[in-house]
Amino acid sequence: MLPDRSCLTPAQENKVLEKIEDIDSDSELPFYVAIIGKINVCRGNSHYNNPPILNFGFWYAAKYLGKKFAADHHGGKCNAISLVLQREGKSRPWPTKLRYTHIMRASSQQMRIIKGWPSFACDNRLRVGDLCLFKLMENEEQLTMTVYIIRREKC
Repeated sequence: MLPDRSCLTPAQENKVLEKIEDIDSDSELPFYVAIIGKINVCRGNSHYNNPPILNFGFWYAAKYLGKKFAADHHGGKCNAISLVLQREGKSRPWPTKLRYTHIMRASSQQMRIIKGWPSFACDNRLRVGDLCLFKLMENEEQLTMTVYIIRREKC
């Protein structure tokens, strides 16, 4: 699944399909594919004032993250839950927060990774044009996603 109103080039689509085939997952859950843009990456020292963020598309978030969000939220005032990101082949986890937001001017909803995404983006040297494939891990006590990165040069 892709973000709302996004599409891949034929070369990107081929690389994504190759990567998914290499992963050989038994899960029925789809991968979420994020096309990394300017708002998703670290920009020198400006990430302190304007930190990178990542939004999940509404349809993916509603269908695959919504139940977990509701179960962990418990109706409190805080609108964020824990989400652990793990890189393919790396042992280090990146703890983040997943926040549900309602955008008044667009009358839409989204889920955004906050508090931890800047560290993930910088540590993994994400650049504009890279692709991130997010795989929701099943049977995990804590909401966890494995992230597979396809560098822009490979597409």
